[in-house]
Amino acid sequence: MAKELELYKMMGMNTCHLSLDTKAVIPRMAAHTSSSVILHLKDNDFGCFIHIPNNIGECTDIPKDLKNCMIFAQNAGCEWLMFDQDAEIYDELKSYTWDGKEIQKAPSITADEVRTLAKERGSKQAYNILLLYGPDAFVGDYDEYNSLLDKLSKEQA
Repeated sequence: MAKELELYKMMGMNTCHLSLDTKAVIPRMAAHTSSSVILHLKDNDFGCFIHIPNNIGECTDIPKDLKNCMIFAQNAGCEWLMFDQDAEIYDELKSYTWDGKEIQKAPSITADEVRTLAKERGSKQAYNILLLYGPDAFVGDYDEYNSLLDKLSKEQA
């Protein structure tokens, strides 16, 4: 009997979602195994592969923009994130020009707005909107964001 394949889900994301400071830090993160993230640079220097740890919200040694991208991918069910200059650009995340200027302001949503939405339109719609906005647009800390996601997810079941 053939063994079942072990597959992992990966999201492709454009490198424009990373600030210049983060792009400068990534090679150092790849060289140090003490980082909380497994990171591998692509051979062509136009991106990298990053494993997303389950406790990403608790990691303190990751730049905020990179962490937001990782949480966005994790919320979509991915365990890996591939940054590439030709990959998808997501409106829910901040984007930067090559010279480091922010080119997009993501919308924002507060915990109270999510709770009101859940009461008025149901947990499923509030959950989907919170995912759509993503962690970068959430006004609050990551623990509160993840707690709201968990609560809304359980209410749907």
